[in-house]
Amino acid sequence: MTGFNYGDVIEYIDDTFDENMEAAKKWAREHNTTLEELIDRRTERDGVLYRYFQIGGEYIPPEPSPDQVKAQTIYRLKMQLSATDYAVIKIAEGAATSEEYAELIAQRQQWRQEINALEAEQ
Repeated sequence: MTGFNYGDVIEYIDDTFDENMEAAKKWAREHNTTLEELIDRRTERDGVLYRYFQIGGEYIPPEPSPDQVKAQTIYRLKMQLSATDYAVIKIAEGAATSEEYAELIAQRQQWRQEINALEAEQ
């Protein structure tokens, strides 16, 4: 088998090296899921133990908590401020005027107000 999907069952002959099983393990790691043995499906034929493993379900990350959402929002707003510092520096150095960047300055003030409000809630 070359491709895998969530829920696939992989047959493995015990105590052997199986490229398909190794590929399934790798696929499960890359897709952040599990590879669980189905113990009740173990069978023995001609003295050989056959084991079966199932690829787990699709990983769905948990919803962030309200505190995490606030922290992420504060971080994003601070990054926006940081990304627009150039305008304030240009004004401070005399290379530009406040009028040239009036919209950006107003936007930065709004970001700061949002940050302050969110930080006050914490």
